[in-house]
Amino acid sequence: MANSVKEFEQLTTFFSKAKLPADITLEPGVYIPDVQKFVVNNLKALGTGEMNEVAATGRYYRMNQLKELLSKK
Repeated sequence: MANSVKEFEQLTTFFSKAKLPADITLEPGVYIPDVQKFVVNNLKALGTGEMNEVAATGRYYRMNQLKELLSKK
């Protein structure tokens, strides 16, 4: 799989410490109304290791977008 265990661990560490807003717009047309739920659900799904590569890549992409936006604040 293109996304490594290391990347998953980095996301898990970042989001365990990050102050999450209630909602956020990642880019035009991509609005997350419940950021906490988004993070929990994505980390849970990615942590199973049972997703196909296309689905996992999309989730990693969105999680990294969120991480980048939160890092700028």
